[in-house]
Amino acid sequence: MQQQESAKQPAQNSRTHAARRRGRLRVWPENFLLALGLGLLAIYGGAWCDRILAAQALQEFTRLTTPASARKPNPGVAMPGAGQKPQLRPVIVRKPGDPVGVLRIARIHLEVPVLEGTSALTLNRAAGRIEGTAQPGEDGNLGIAGHRDSFFRGLRGVRVGDAIEFGTPAGASVYVVNRIQIVTLDRVDLLQSTTHPTLTLVTCYPFDYFGRAPRRYVVTAVLAEALDAPSTATPAGPDNPVP
Repeated sequence: MQQQESAKQPAQNSRTHAARRRGRLRVWPENFLLALGLGLLAIYGGAWCDRILAAQALQEFTRLTTPASARKPNPGVAMPGAGQKPQLRPVIVRKPGDPVGVLRIARIHLEVPVLEGTSALTLNRAAGRIEGTAQPGEDGNLGIAGHRDSFFRGLRGVRVGDAIEFGTPAGASVYVVNRIQIVTLDRVDLLQSTTHPTLTLVTCYPFDYFGRAPRRYVVTAVLAEALDAPSTATPAGPDNPVP
């Protein structure tokens, strides 16, 4: 009797181990799918937050562009007294993330707020003014960066001669694209100061590259009022880039 029970014990142990293995195999896909679902939910939540922040940035700019006659005076700003000259070009001090303006390109149906700085948080919800470049409305080179897989994905559709509008609380300026280049990462000279109002848009390239892109896609535009003639435009584009 004991011999029969001893003979049955290994078979029972084997069945028990097999059942446990089947249980683990069933649990593993369930855990994987649960983790995958939570990950996708987190990505969706992050994208949703980015859209909310971008909308808030655009609303903030709209508030700033309200006509002065409709705004209440700011008690913290002193008006020039008798015999005093007003400051013609006040020093603009912005904190990272502050609204700078709104960039619009009709051809690619782009309307995106531009915030101060190029931190990851800023570029996730808007385009960003590159530190050290000109301020809107100044003579010089205003550099704006954006993600190739987000707001600036449509830059591949921009062509020489296209109009780019940049709006600020002081009004809107229209630039005309005169050059499109695909360059290496070391071409920082494209952001150097210029003697005339220039707008330079920068994003990563190739647009569909997986991982850290090895090159930059640069769109340069000149203030329309500064153009002497249509021949000022340089015929360079994605099909004929100037490295």
